[in-house]
Amino acid sequence: MSNAQSPIIVFSVAGLCSGLCSGLSCGLPLTGLIIPGILFGTALSYATHTSLTPLSSGQRATLIVASTGGYFTAITVMHLSMKLPGFDNSSLFSSCAAAVAGGFGALVVAGALLFVILDLSIVTTLFVVTFVGAVFGSAFMFCGMYMRDFTSIGRPFHDIVSFSLWQASVASVVPFCRSRLAQTPT
Repeated sequence: MSNAQSPIIVFSVAGLCSGLCSGLSCGLPLTGLIIPGILFGTALSYATHTSLTPLSSGQRATLIVASTGGYFTAITVMHLSMKLPGFDNSSLFSSCAAAVAGGFGALVVAGALLFVILDLSIVTTLFVVTFVGAVFGSAFMFCGMYMRDFTSIGRPFHDIVSFSLWQASVASVVPFCRSRLAQTPT
């Protein structure tokens, strides 16, 4: 598919837009439990369809459902890891739990991306997307807690910054996961 825009830019901007909207959605009652996953899946399907490969409506739905499932998985893993023995409510332990949660959520998304986009490298996608999800999961929590606890900005800005950080970062690495054969010009 020829496109004048770089896939890296398309994925980064789509991730940033979904992150901004996800952060805003958390200010509404109960929408923060599902909307961020839907928005991120929609952003990934848009970016994939416009810059990498055309997607069918079923493939788009797969990315949206998997992203929503990944987000719900991340929430669940976060709460479960906070209950591990020795974990307290400090920034360090919260950031560690968020790294695990971000990694698990990104792993679910990586699996869906591999299912939908056939020219992604399996090992690279699983490692890079999961690693970036874990690193920025920790940053998600640290930045959010810092903004909430030590600045006067507070809600909803800490959600907006945190979601934008994670979603833009994870989305931006997807084009780097293409296999070498898919990247060579024909």
